[in-house]
Amino acid sequence: MKKKVCFLCAVLCAMMYAAPVKADVIWTPEDSFYQRHESECNYEERQYTANGPNGEVEVYESPESPKVVATLENGAKTSVSVTYTDKEGVVWGSYLQGGWMPMEYMDVIYDSISFRQDHAAEITEEPGALDEDYLRETIYVWKYPASEECYGMEPGEFELVPEYDSVYVDPDGLRWGNMPYFYGYRDVWICISEPTADVRELYPDGVPKQEPEAQGQKQGDKIVPKGNHGREAFAIAAVALVVLVTAGLLVVLRRSSKRRP
Repeated sequence: MKKKVCFLCAVLCAMMYAAPVKADVIWTPEDSFYQRHESECNYEERQYTANGPNGEVEVYESPESPKVVATLENGAKTSVSVTYTDKEGVVWGSYLQGGWMPMEYMDVIYDSISFRQDHAAEITEEPGALDEDYLRETIYVWKYPASEECYGMEPGEFELVPEYDSVYVDPDGLRWGNMPYFYGYRDVWICISEPTADVRELYPDGVPKQEPEAQGQKQGDKIVPKGNHGREAFAIAAVALVVLVTAGLLVVLRRSSKRRP
C-alpha cells in the first residue's frame, strides 16, 4: 500500500511539473513527408483564415500528393506550424489535423509579426524591464499594442519581472515593450506606461483600428500538388526488382529440387 501511495505522489508531482511548460511545446507534423523534408521546412506558428476559390480550401495529403484529406470552408481559422516551398515556388502550410494546404489561400490573422512589419520605422531597440513593484501586481500582456486581446498574469508566480527588448510609442504617447519570450508567452507586448491596465481601462471607447480590411475571395486556377513522379517511378522500379528477384529464386529452387535423387 505504501508503495502505491508513493507511486501516485510521484505521478502527481510529474504532472504538476509538466503543466507550466505545456505552452512551450512546438507542434510539428508527424507525416512521412515532413520527416523526409524537415530540413527544408520553416517554422511558422501563426494563425490563418481560409480564403480559397469556390468558397473553400482543400487540404492535401502532402505537397506531392493530390489526395484530398480535408476541406476548410472560407472563414475557418486554423494554426499553421510549419511551411514548405516546393520546386515551383508554391508555399504549403501544415494542417493541425493532418495534411498540407496552399498558403496562397490562407490569410494571416493580424498578430505581433504583422504589427512589427507595419510599424518597423517606429519601433526602436531599447532593452528594459518593469519595476520589481509589479511582482505583486496583475499585469497584462497584449497580442500587439492596442489589440483587442490581452491576458492578465502575475509575475510574482515566476519571481521575475517581464523584460522587453524593443519599444513602440503609440499616437497617444503610451509606451509599449515587446517581449520575445516570458514563461510560455511568445512575441507579446506590455504597456510600459500602464502595465496593470486592461482593454477597458486603456480604451474605454474601443481600441483604435489596426487590422487591414479583409481580402476578397481568391480567384484563378486551383493549386493542386503535381506529385513526385520521380519518387513514384522509383517505388515502381523497386517493386519490379523484388518481383524479378523472387521469380529468379523460385526458378533456382525448382531446378535444385529436380536434380535431387
